[in-house]
Amino acid sequence: GPSDFSQRADCVKALQALKESLKATDLVTGRLQMVFRDNPRLSFTHSSGVSMDIIINERYPVMNTLVMDHFCASDHRLRTLILILKTWAKHRGIGNAQKNGLSSHVYALMAMHFFQRMGLLFCSSGVDIAEEVPEVNPAMANIPVSQLLLQFFVFYALERDVQDMVFQEACEFPATVSLFDWETQV
Repeated sequence: GPSDFSQRADCVKALQALKESLKATDLVTGRLQMVFRDNPRLSFTHSSGVSMDIIINERYPVMNTLVMDHFCASDHRLRTLILILKTWAKHRGIGNAQKNGLSSHVYALMAMHFFQRMGLLFCSSGVDIAEEVPEVNPAMANIPVSQLLLQFFVFYALERDVQDMVFQEACEFPATVSLFDWETQV
């Protein structure tokens, strides 16, 4: 409706003002970019090397971040695996949704899904999941990240029908993911 348009326009205006303010500082390295997909966002790399997206007046990215932080705090190997996957995807040119790859958020969701299926994360009964999630498996607690990385690729390349999988980036906007030929990318 009209209020959605004016709210979006106000968000864009605020992000553009922030962009101009950031240009005048040394807080940003590389490109400072406005991205207009589902929600307008300002994307950049902070001078510390951390990639950042700023979104105004949108609760789902905040909720997603809190869920990821919770899961990553429950097992440090998950955060490490996510960082390795993002680096791997970026190095191979498949970690950018704007260039027909998957977003880094989708790789994080895939890693969390993998951890749940392997019995490394507990998924509360409040989360609606189509498949049964195994209980946390204490025998998996000592598996090193390198072994988990290999198992991650085996899990998605051989054990899952990834062509039909859906990774939901935000509660309102499910996105069907058509994955690439794993044999040539791994």
